[in-house]
Amino acid sequence: MVEVTKRRKKKWRLIWTDPAVESLSEIVEFISRDSEYYAANVAKGIYETAENLILFPLMGRTVPEFNREDFRELFYQSYRIIYKVESDRIALLTIVHCSRDLLALARRESWEIG
Repeated sequence: MVEVTKRRKKKWRLIWTDPAVESLSEIVEFISRDSEYYAANVAKGIYETAENLILFPLMGRTVPEFNREDFRELFYQSYRIIYKVESDRIALLTIVHCSRDLLALARRESWEIG
């Protein structure tokens, strides 16, 4: 007789930092000037993309500008979802349009979560 046990995947905690919430709000506000419908769709898409991290925290690539394994990013349309993988959680740091200078933004904000 062979005993089979199922291993449960670790479910990570996803934390939306204040800068991440603010950046999503700014994106929605900007898009809604032209279309509330598309603003809601973008917000929903970013949210759903970020929620995938709960089961697959390493699915994003490392952020090339930082060259650190714990700083990673996912893409949704033209937006970069920047996050940090910690021991027991994933901290969403910010959401930025791909045309923006991420290094300049990182210098203005403190992302050392811990």
